[in-house]
Amino acid sequence: MANAIESQTPAYEPLAGCYDEMLDRSGHPRPHWEQLTGALAELGIDELHRRRDEAARLLEQDGVVYNAYRDGRGRRGWLLDPLPTVVSSREWAEVEAGVIERAELLSLILDDLYGPRELIRRRLLPPELVYGHEGFLRACVGIRLPGAHQLFSYGVDLGRDADGTPVAIGDRTQAPSGAGYALANRTAISRVRSTASHRSSAACGLRYRRSPRPGSTIPGSSC
Repeated sequence: MANAIESQTPAYEPLAGCYDEMLDRSGHPRPHWEQLTGALAELGIDELHRRRDEAARLLEQDGVVYNAYRDGRGRRGWLLDPLPTVVSSREWAEVEAGVIERAELLSLILDDLYGPRELIRRRLLPPELVYGHEGFLRACVGIRLPGAHQLFSYGVDLGRDADGTPVAIGDRTQAPSGAGYALANRTAISRVRSTASHRSSAACGLRYRRSPRPGSTIPGSSC
């Protein structure tokens, strides 16, 4: 398998000092990548590039754009890497538990800030940090959503450190825009992926499902 990949990508080598998602330090595919790398070897680089361009065309045709208001660049085309990030089931279980924990913590903080504000009274959060933030809506103080959880949408930006350990880079709670991009990505990829990739469990799309804790949603695999 490694030889098949190397023949297709002779110039590819993992970057020094960085964790490579697909290859281990010896240059061989990681176990949870083996099925997908086999499908990629069958496709070849030229066909993979053609499918990447086709996915970009479909996204443009469907009007999928990113509004970069803060950096002044306005609308720009949505970029989609045709290769998924494959995560082992063991690692995903650890990530899933951490994401649920962060979501529940942020929901409790939200509930407190628009309710009793014990975090401010106990000086665990400085009042100027809360009241001076443009996102704090004073008119919503005392308003509660039905149910125990006040945070109805949560996303997290994940990365890795040099050793490959997953780390949370940022939390997104304001609007569920990422769900729309995820759906657009899956729609485009499902229209261009190969028969070979369908044989790989790693090539399955993602769905949103209920977590074991009420009020939270987490992405899970669905074939």
